[in-house]
Amino acid sequence: MNPNSARVRLYRFSYGCRRLARLLFWWTWLVAAFAFIEFCKLNSAFAGLPKPLLYLVNLVPPFAVRQVWLLFRMEIGWLVGFAILWLVSAWFSVWFRYAAWWIADYWRAALVIAVAVSLVIWRPSLSNDQWAHVKTFFTAGVFLEVAAGIVFLLLFYEVYRAHRRLVILAFVNYTGDDNLKSCVEGLAPLLLNQLGGLAELYTVVDEAKPIGKSVAGVENAVEAKVSVEDVGEVLQGAVSPESKIKFWGIEIPVGALLRVIGRMARGPRLSGSLHKDGERLVLIARIDRGRRPGTSWRVGPEDLPDGPDGAGSDVVGKMHEQLAYRVFADLVPAISQRWQAVRCYTDGLRSLSITTRTRTDKEVNLRKAERAFLQALAIDNKFARNHYNLGIVYISLEQSAAARAAFRNAVKEDPTLAQAYYALANDAWSQGDNSGAIGFCEQVIALQPAEARAWDLKGLAERKLQEQQLREPLKAGQHPEVWQESLVSREIGAALAGRALCKALLPGRAVNAAREIARGCVHSAGVAHAMLQDGQGKTILQQALYLAPVTADLHFELGKVLSDTPENDWRTAESHFRTAAHIEPTRSLYWAYVASACGKLFQSTTKEEYRRNALAACRRAMDNASSIDPEIQGQVQTALTAIADPDEARRFLYIVNCLNLLQKLERRAPPPGASAVWNGWKDGGTTI
Repeated sequence: MNPNSARVRLYRFSYGCRRLARLLFWWTWLVAAFAFIEFCKLNSAFAGLPKPLLYLVNLVPPFAVRQVWLLFRMEIGWLVGFAILWLVSAWFSVWFRYAAWWIADYWRAALVIAVAVSLVIWRPSLSNDQWAHVKTFFTAGVFLEVAAGIVFLLLFYEVYRAHRRLVILAFVNYTGDDNLKSCVEGLAPLLLNQLGGLAELYTVVDEAKPIGKSVAGVENAVEAKVSVEDVGEVLQGAVSPESKIKFWGIEIPVGALLRVIGRMARGPRLSGSLHKDGERLVLIARIDRGRRPGTSWRVGPEDLPDGPDGAGSDVVGKMHEQLAYRVFADLVPAISQRWQAVRCYTDGLRSLSITTRTRTDKEVNLRKAERAFLQALAIDNKFARNHYNLGIVYISLEQSAAARAAFRNAVKEDPTLAQAYYALANDAWSQGDNSGAIGFCEQVIALQPAEARAWDLKGLAERKLQEQQLREPLKAGQHPEVWQESLVSREIGAALAGRALCKALLPGRAVNAAREIARGCVHSAGVAHAMLQDGQGKTILQQALYLAPVTADLHFELGKVLSDTPENDWRTAESHFRTAAHIEPTRSLYWAYVASACGKLFQSTTKEEYRRNALAACRRAMDNASSIDPEIQGQVQTALTAIADPDEARRFLYIVNCLNLLQKLERRAPPPGASAVWNGWKDGGTTI
């Protein structure tokens, strides 16, 4: 059986069992409430509680508490028996995701709270005679023995980590030239620094969050992002004998640890030497992996692209740089085995990483990255990951045809590269090919079932495909069976993204990227629930807003959900619409909804403040607009009707008619804009 197919079936089965997690949630709260009541009854310190609280506590008879503890034991047994299913199904619960993220982010505080609560609850039981022998057992000597055992375990863990680290030993000078002595002594620290810099670059690029463009009022898929090879723990933890390990605030040199532990902590060791062959300098390095076969490298002046020009130290420096890329190319799996291609590829990643941090000179850096990736492909045309990242560059340059060709080349060279399939799915989605997007998403899921973005994009494409078949856009409350089919994929995507964020929070790595993906997937699931009108859309969108509080489209969607509820919470909806408009003040649609919400509030309260705000928002909605979108037009008309201002309504219709006329004329020069037409009307002029 294919394990990936089994995982896909498990995710779907877990979604069907999600209500079991909800039942367990309320069951746990019930048990916690009765545990608190028993605690209050056993502790005399709580005798001074207010009488209403004591009355409620005394309402519960002792036999009911004993029955609840029996249910609690049954719950523990259920958890142990169905732990895997419950852990997967529980991720569909919004409150479980909140708790899991908090525990992962503040696990030390969660551990202290859990221990403190356990001690408080069981303190009365500890005073019984059955615990007397336990108290006599935990003496000072026992505590010292436990502490020594913990120190030994921590030391053993450090030995295990040292066993997996690459140790770069000092290089030896066999040339007999004393002028090169200081140069050779610095080769090991320089090699350690350069390998560490390369590993850090790959880590930073891999942890960069996807950056995409969002459109107001339109569902957006999580964009494809830069993807690099896993540099592995060997290179990430590379050290030299002079490096130090921090152990409970104490710094221990790696060399001293290796000498004490001996061969038990012996990991891969890189040693090197500089030789002289006639008048030629030769740099040799070798990795000793113990019982496994080692790897050696030899760099001479003839291997340098510029030739052996320069003094001896300059030649050694150039050979050392080439050696670093050769070591990196051989130690990193799934990367090109040609060090020249790796060097160009790394230069491209370096330029591309700048664009993820700042928008200054973005196009210049993208062109540099494109040139470097093309140079790498000229050296190694089968470098699949290089094809993929070249496609990411073309996406940023808005060259979709070139990006599509690059992604297809990546899939051709490496059919298991799931990131390339997802990029093709995203491209098909943006082109309106929903069937193609679903097919590519299924390829991603078959390769990586836990890829949340693929599940989410599949749900978006399923909704669009159903709209094409129905030949009408889906609206809230219509065709719930269609939304239910899309909801399954979106919910699985949100659950997997929440689990991935929890895994990222524990070690503190790639948190931004995982948070952005979780935000997008939870947002998508919230929109589906809002369109189903099942009452869960508001809670899920609030969770997405918790992950990204300054995201305009989240505030906008939450405002729409609040305005569509039976309670019609227009005040809170107006606050979210206005927040979205302040985050992105150039979005006319946000201001149109602000105007509509203010109009509804004026109708219900007749406060002049809401009338003024509605008029101001109407003007902002038409600011710098060359045409009026039907949705914007409808919201502005709703606002003007609500505030009962016929003069402003006539002005608005005049603006709409003028802009529509200009659009039909298809002039070469751009129209003057809605704000100019508005001001022309107010001044008594014609403007046009």
